[in-house]
Amino acid sequence: ENARRNGLAPWLRFYVAPGARHPLAQGAKFDLAFANILARPLQRLAPSLARALAPGGTLVLSGLLARDAPGVLSA
Repeated sequence: ENARRNGLAPWLRFYVAPGARHPLAQGAKFDLAFANILARPLQRLAPSLARALAPGGTLVLSGLLARDAPGVLSA
């Protein structure tokens, strides 16, 4: 809705999917991705999330406990 109101909708595509497994996202490279899940699932999904990012892309992680951050970052 915000993208539409700001005239950006034609340049954006949004997906909600378990990891990077969405039929429309297969083989796509994303400039920006968000993951708001627990540490262990993030560690398991790390390879597929990394492959889904475009060069220079940004992955925003949330929902982590501070003690879990080092393990997630190492994955």
